Amino acid sequence: MNKNSTIPNTYQAARTLLGDADERKVDNNTLLLPMPDGSIGLKYHRTVIVTYHEDESVTVNTGGWLTSTTKERMNQALPAGFRIFQKAKTWYVDAPDGETYEYQDGYKCIPESARAFHAYREQL
Repeated sequence: MNKNSTIPNTYQAARTLLGDADERKVDNNTLLLPMPDGSIGLKYHRTVIVTYHEDESVTVNTGGWLTSTTKERMNQALPAGFRIFQKAKTWYVDAPDGETYEYQDGYKCIPESARAFHAYREQL
């Protein structure tokens, strides 16, 4: 978790914080909640902006709300090495591989610890 927030940045941290609760408040207007597929959602107002997956990847989604607080919450939840930023009204993602990608809803951030697994799975 990030030191200035109770927003987790891994599935395991989210699972521990959520426990058996139906939802858990982690920040202003921000909740953790279990998802039907076993993942955990980070809901800001009415939108699940981050989905934590059991393989430690996370998927981001603004739901069209390109606000500074949405971006802040997403950055708090991203795995180490990822960062979302804005330049000239366009959002981008810095990835641990040193590349910068234009932001898109549905972008899946795969932490370094899970990259070998994902590469193997894609070969199958």
